[in-house]
Amino acid sequence: MVKKVIEPGNSQQSVTENTSADTSDGKKSTNEEKKPVKTESKEISSLSMPKVLTAVLSIGFFLSIAGSYGYQSFIDIYIKPPLEERTFPFLGGVETNDTRLRNVYRHWLYAVNPILHFLEVDKPWNPAFIVELSINDKFIAIQDFDTREYDSPDVYNGGKMTLRSITTYPNEKISVFMISENHITITIFHIIYPNATIGLFVNTQGRSPNNTENNLKLKISGRGVKWIEIPLLPDSSIYQTFPNTTELPYKSHPEMEKAIGEVTENWKNKFDKWFTSTGQQQIPKAYLELINSAYSLIANSLNNVPHVALVGKYETWIEELNYYFIARSSANYSTLDEQFFPLLTLSRLESEDTMRVLNSWMSLVNNLGYMGNRLHQGKIHLTPIQGPLLFQVIKDLLTNPLFEDKFQGIVEKLEYIAEYTWKNSIGKGGLTDLKWLGDCRGIFQYMPPSQNNNSSFELLCLLGDMSSVMQKVYKKTGAPESSKWVQRSIDVENAMKKYWNEETKQYGDLVNGKWHYSISSHVPLILASVKQDAEILPQLFKNLQQDTNFTTLGIQLSEEEGAAVSTNYFLLKSLKHYSELSGPSQETAHQMYSVLKNNMAAAIARANRIEKSFYGNYDRTMRPIGLKDNLDGTLVFAIMSS
Repeated sequence: MVKKVIEPGNSQQSVTENTSADTSDGKKSTNEEKKPVKTESKEISSLSMPKVLTAVLSIGFFLSIAGSYGYQSFIDIYIKPPLEERTFPFLGGVETNDTRLRNVYRHWLYAVNPILHFLEVDKPWNPAFIVELSINDKFIAIQDFDTREYDSPDVYNGGKMTLRSITTYPNEKISVFMISENHITITIFHIIYPNATIGLFVNTQGRSPNNTENNLKLKISGRGVKWIEIPLLPDSSIYQTFPNTTELPYKSHPEMEKAIGEVTENWKNKFDKWFTSTGQQQIPKAYLELINSAYSLIANSLNNVPHVALVGKYETWIEELNYYFIARSSANYSTLDEQFFPLLTLSRLESEDTMRVLNSWMSLVNNLGYMGNRLHQGKIHLTPIQGPLLFQVIKDLLTNPLFEDKFQGIVEKLEYIAEYTWKNSIGKGGLTDLKWLGDCRGIFQYMPPSQNNNSSFELLCLLGDMSSVMQKVYKKTGAPESSKWVQRSIDVENAMKKYWNEETKQYGDLVNGKWHYSISSHVPLILASVKQDAEILPQLFKNLQQDTNFTTLGIQLSEEEGAAVSTNYFLLKSLKHYSELSGPSQETAHQMYSVLKNNMAAAIARANRIEKSFYGNYDRTMRPIGLKDNLDGTLVFAIMSS
């Protein structure tokens, strides 16, 4: 186990005690050892000394204690290179004796990412099966396709992918070519057999580039088996298994046809059973197809990196991680906690891969003593721990029956991250001095570093919610609960009064100790952290409805950024919560919930119907903003099934 830079304390003090002079047991023991020892040879007591000398010696004594501790802390954190942190046992998954393949991407490793990459998720160090497409012997990366549609996301048994419209640009390696939607559509259905053999059904519709018949090829390779390369002819279908003794594809394959039918039917039954269990009324077929597509995209967005460059304060080194994360095909995250919202979609039907990803993120933090969250040029940059958004995911999973027995093994990891998220967020001024460090995501997406003399109200609310979540985790697991989280919840509740402006009846940030309006004013309502019968709740609803940034799609960040699906998913959950509880705002919450749910679903559906993709932000007119394949948009699955 790695020696961490700072060990989490066991203090159960209130926030005032924890954020001021810090008098933890560890410090006391250190200070006691450094106290001067009184000798018998000198019988001079402090009472006989002049008062001035006594005062000077007393001050010097305490300064020496504080100085010795502060100096050592400074050395540990800023001076001593973290050489002992370079090797650690990674705990991202539990190895099994079975051979289980699924489609897992490795975008950081391949110059041209394959179409399919079948990996043993429990033994990711084993060789993989790789399926690639080439045109004129130049391989096509999956992200070169303008649209990639997934279906039948039973990923451990099989799946379906439809690829349309390729556009690449000239460079020194790849020639210019374009395949428009009018030219070709490639549909690949894969089956994963119990004996670790894969079966492929490939259907090609339309003409190949340049109207030739032999420049589009499918290549299957991996595991030390001789590779197979198959020409894809226009308007044709082929069947192929791999490994296989022959390179010639099958024109028909009754066994594979049966397996495809079974995988498709099993997934439909599983999906229908789950949807019925949510108590939802029948929704239009188009919306069912939409949420099926959303879940399929997430299920097929699992990534693995066997090794990655870690960038610390003093050096960069390569570590064997076998790290799992959720990302779109371009994998262009800036922070790894951007995957937390997609996990809320994945977790609706699947617990194993959800925990695989969460364990990767939490284990990296716990074993390094830093937060491995910020990404730049394919490298993970280590920064001080601050991960409040993690606890919004945990909050959601606590009510999900699929995760009933999943928390027992992660309590210590959560405690460690929560403790340092708390400590690293709080400055000398306690809960009126809260800072974003600039390496994580909040309710309103990526949070830049807080400016001096600014205190974030959003962060205060997230810390309060984190304290509440930790209490629920301890209660659920039966583990001995630390009273500090109860006290910290009380401290946050008391501190919120200092962020309230009685004149405007609004919450806000603190700038130079004075109230200042910001969009974070609505966070207590967004997180449903106010009791349903609280006198302040109707005022919070009124504030939201009167905000110029509140649109038919919810609260928007700005006119340029539009309304984020992720932010308004939290708001939608909150509205549903209040609509189900008796209180002065129940009717208002119910009306707002119905309108917002329908509008969000309609905006995501319209963009998906036109673009065959998902977006994370929408403007007032419901037009999508930003990049395609934004996995936040797949929250439509959770929205429609709520």
